[in-house]
Amino acid sequence: MYSNGRDDASVSRGKSDQFSALALTYIGESFKFAVIPTYIDSDSLKTATVTPNDEYGIALLGSYWPEPTMGLHFGYQFVRDGRALGGSYFNYFTPAAAGGPGIAKSERGVDTHALSLGFSKRFGAQKISIVLMGNKVEYKGDSAVDGDHEGWRVIPATIYRYYLSKRTHFWASASTSQSGGLYKKAREFEKDPTKAWDVGAGLVHHF
Repeated sequence: MYSNGRDDASVSRGKSDQFSALALTYIGESFKFAVIPTYIDSDSLKTATVTPNDEYGIALLGSYWPEPTMGLHFGYQFVRDGRALGGSYFNYFTPAAAGGPGIAKSERGVDTHALSLGFSKRFGAQKISIVLMGNKVEYKGDSAVDGDHEGWRVIPATIYRYYLSKRTHFWASASTSQSGGLYKKAREFEKDPTKAWDVGAGLVHHF
C-alpha cells in the first residue's frame, strides 16, 4: 500500500506525509499470521530549526483455532517516532505558547508499544469475543517544558453476536478505557475523559 501524501494550500502534493505499508501473511489450516511494516514521512512538520525523524512501525498479527468454534488472537505493534498517541492527539505537540500542554515538535517523537490479546468462542447460534488491549508510550523528544514523558492506556472490550442466519446477525459490544501519564494529559487537553465507556449494538446483513 502506498499514498503519495496530502494536498493542501501549504504543502505540495506528494511531498509530505507519504505513507507506505507492506503486508506479509501466512495462512495455515488452524493458524494465521501477518507481519506489516509501515513508514510515514514527517516533512509537513519541518520548521526552520527542526527536521523531525520519519515514523517507522511494525505490526504482528496472529490467530489460532485449537478447534473450529474457538479462536485465540493476538496483535503487537511498535511505532518509532510517532506523532500521535495511538489516536488523534496530534495537538498534544502544540507548544504551550500556542495553547497546548507544552511538548513542542522535535526530532524524536513518541515510541509506542501496543499489545492486544483476544479470545472468541461460538455456542450454536451465539458467539462471544473478549479482547484486552494495552498501550505504553514514551515521548523521546527534547522538550523540557513538560516533565511527564511516559503514559499508558488499558482497554478491555467484549462483543456478543447472535446469528439469525448465515448472512444476518445481531451484535452488541461494550468497552472501557483507563489511561494515565502522557495519555491522561493529552485527553484532558482534548477535553476527553481519562476513563470512558463505549457501548454499541446493531444488525449486520450480507447481501
